[in-house]
Amino acid sequence: MENIVYLITGASGGIGSAIAKKISNSIEKGIIILHYNSNKKSVLDLKKTLETKNVKIDIVKANLEKKRRLRIIM
Repeated sequence: MENIVYLITGASGGIGSAIAKKISNSIEKGIIILHYNSNKKSVLDLKKTLETKNVKIDIVKANLEKKRRLRIIM
């Protein structure tokens, strides 16, 4: 089975964080990408929590408010 990739936008906030936790509890394997714009500490804490599961966690910083320019830092 191939890995499924989940992209959680706004993962540093309450709703995004809850969604990421729910997904990590319900999948056997996969990759969860946690997106944030400014709250890096919160998303790093979430990553640390989720790493205890059997999923790979990546973090992406991007400002999704600007329509003309998208900068992604991995």
